[in-house]
Amino acid sequence: MTVTREPSAATDGADRASWGPLPRRRPARRVPALLAIRTPIPTTGRWTLTVASVVVPLAAWQIGSMLVDGQPDFLPSPLESVAAGVEMARTGQLWSDTAATVGRVLRGFGLAVAVSVPLGLLMGSFQAGRAALEPMIGLLRYLPASAFIPLLIIWLGLGEPSKVALIFIATVFFNTLMTANLVRTVPAGLIDVSYTLGARRSEVLRKVIVPHSLPGMIDSIRVNAAAAWNFVVVDRDRPDRGGDRPGAADDPRPGREVGIVTVTEGAVATSGPGPSLVRLDGVGKDFRTIAGGSLRALDGVDLAVRRGEFVCLVGASGSGKSTLLSLIAGLSTPSRGTVLLDGAPVTGPGPDRGLVLQSGAVYPRRTVERNVAFGLELLPVSRAERARRVAWYLTETGLTGLRHALPKQLSGGQRQRVAIARALACEPRVLLLDEPFGALDVQIKEDMQLFVRRVWADTGTTVVTVTHDVEEAVFLGQRVVVLASDPGRVAADLPVELPPDRDGGPRDLAVKRLPEFLTLRAEVEDQVRANHQRHAAAGSGG
Repeated sequence: MTVTREPSAATDGADRASWGPLPRRRPARRVPALLAIRTPIPTTGRWTLTVASVVVPLAAWQIGSMLVDGQPDFLPSPLESVAAGVEMARTGQLWSDTAATVGRVLRGFGLAVAVSVPLGLLMGSFQAGRAALEPMIGLLRYLPASAFIPLLIIWLGLGEPSKVALIFIATVFFNTLMTANLVRTVPAGLIDVSYTLGARRSEVLRKVIVPHSLPGMIDSIRVNAAAAWNFVVVDRDRPDRGGDRPGAADDPRPGREVGIVTVTEGAVATSGPGPSLVRLDGVGKDFRTIAGGSLRALDGVDLAVRRGEFVCLVGASGSGKSTLLSLIAGLSTPSRGTVLLDGAPVTGPGPDRGLVLQSGAVYPRRTVERNVAFGLELLPVSRAERARRVAWYLTETGLTGLRHALPKQLSGGQRQRVAIARALACEPRVLLLDEPFGALDVQIKEDMQLFVRRVWADTGTTVVTVTHDVEEAVFLGQRVVVLASDPGRVAADLPVELPPDRDGGPRDLAVKRLPEFLTLRAEVEDQVRANHQRHAAAGSGG
């Protein structure tokens, strides 16, 4: 039987065999190293170009002075300029003029930095500051500073204050906008984690935003300083140009009232001894859309996590897993229902709920040791006690040998260990993990799964984690909660009942090959797939 294929609309019936040949370009010719892009050049050529970059401008200067011979004040020759400089140095005029100019730049530019940095922090950190200040500052930024000279003469006269003010105006607006843009590059995860470690707004500014933005601020100030010197030249062209002259107990381990919640895509369940530590009753969450409508992310979520329990939440994309974790962390507020921690409403983030994000969100300019100590620095504990606790968690997480390393020197798994150690150091009652191993390769992910199980067993912390990996959820959790999509809601609550671990030790990777494990994993996968298919069918109208 012959099968014919209908031509697609994209090809409009054209057959590939009818295509003409593409035009060809001639191969690029080899060019000398001096003209090639990013190609090393011989040492002789490099030195020749370096010397020429000095000699050629001097020669052009000399030729220009010869062409205007008879007008030495217009363009003196290089030798005449050097002779004049030597004479000024001998009489002391050079040093006094230099001191006057440097002092003027330092005063004007220093005042600009003192004003622009706080304004930039305000505009970059707070939307209210941005709305109130950025339109006017952005407008003034594009006005030439020389346009302010007449006003400065009227307001301040022809003396030193107007000269300093001109340098201030020439640099303050640009530096303010640059600082604000740098502050906005601070990852939101670093700020969120800081709040969950107990930091207040002033501490977030001082310990997170400023250190992260500081290298960029210094570069911006260094570049902007060139503008200050340019306006010293403008100032000398003013009518008064003659004025360059001056006118816990013994055991440092965390408390036992700490829980682990694991969020994966799936159903929510409650189990284990003792009362609920985390409880969600009828929780819903809506978001406003750009068009002015409303998007319902969660609706009618009821979830209870008992003290010391390990709960994993799983579900398809759009089931509200991370939103649910954000509500427990206090980084977001529910549109309906209540979120309770040990019976009290959650009103904001705090150190009683440690948060670990997929990116780790470790502070890039703090060493491993200082990252782990971040939350403890916010508490009234002695330096010796802080050091003792940090040392214990570094040992517990296998980071002692890396205590002085920076995050850029660590692997992805090591950075996640730092984030977990930092969260646990404040002895949180609940540890919240948002896709903590999603970016890791298979081997490192399995190592981290064993690590988290061991830390949970050693500390007794309650853990809630979100994950897309069903196998990971079944391995880690005591319960797997499956979430349905659009809106997110609890679809299933499955207890993890596996045989006792061998020799009473911690669960190892061999459990993943047991028939009971494979059966439970298939059951969770079926639940996730069934909810996803129902959502897809509803979305297509079928």
